[in-house]
Amino acid sequence: MLSSFTNAIRRMNPLQRVTPYFKTSSFIRSLFISIKETPNPDVQKFIPTPSMSILPPEFGHTMEFSNEKEARASPLASKLFEIPDIKSVLLGDTYICVTRNDGVEWEYLNPSVFHTVLDFFSTPDHKPVVLKPEEIPEDPNDIMEGDSEVICLIKELLNTRIRPRIKADGGDIFFNGFDVEKGEVQVRLTGACKGCSSSSVTLKQGVEQMMRHYIPEVKSVINVENDDTPEVRAAKEKAEKELQKDFEDELASAIADEMKKMKKSKNG
Repeated sequence: MLSSFTNAIRRMNPLQRVTPYFKTSSFIRSLFISIKETPNPDVQKFIPTPSMSILPPEFGHTMEFSNEKEARASPLASKLFEIPDIKSVLLGDTYICVTRNDGVEWEYLNPSVFHTVLDFFSTPDHKPVVLKPEEIPEDPNDIMEGDSEVICLIKELLNTRIRPRIKADGGDIFFNGFDVEKGEVQVRLTGACKGCSSSSVTLKQGVEQMMRHYIPEVKSVINVENDDTPEVRAAKEKAEKELQKDFEDELASAIADEMKKMKKSKNG
């Protein structure tokens, strides 16, 4: 998956500036969704043109949703999961990545994804993600108070040299930990990087080589599977709150109905 990253590791371009999105009828009429293949054949990148902000700037990183429950935090992802054979959805700053189920042809999926995205952005006051500011998951790549000098260097290298290229390929890379004794950096790959046959090779040839070159304390880099991510936790918390509210509303309605019946029976 990361082969293009390896080939271009020394000639990275800065990220494109996000063009502001204005909801006007003329904009909607000119909106087009371009489709870009990624190094992972099971993932395609859908890019609205003219460029618009999919995730607000305060997110600072991608968000991946692996099922309908997680997608409750994103009306856009929820709509996409209504399409059969969608395995996961990743939202970036100006793009959407969709992962298909095994054995499904893109010729079958692309028209549905295309029209779903167009319809979503054609609706007034659309919001791809409905998390409140305090619910936005922290970026594991942010440098935190208490991080060691080595971890700060690792995160800085991920953010400035490695992450931009991986995001351009429809994926993302998150810092997951550092084993000081082993000199082992643990990262988590998402989007087009996850499950790609070539990702492990390029992780060693690209990411690990760069880490070892700039940070002598680093001896190896491995990819870890981690379902307890900030995105998953935020989505679960939101879903639990919504379920609790639904339960309370149903309970209140049932009590009100019962009170009406009792009152009617008493009057009768």
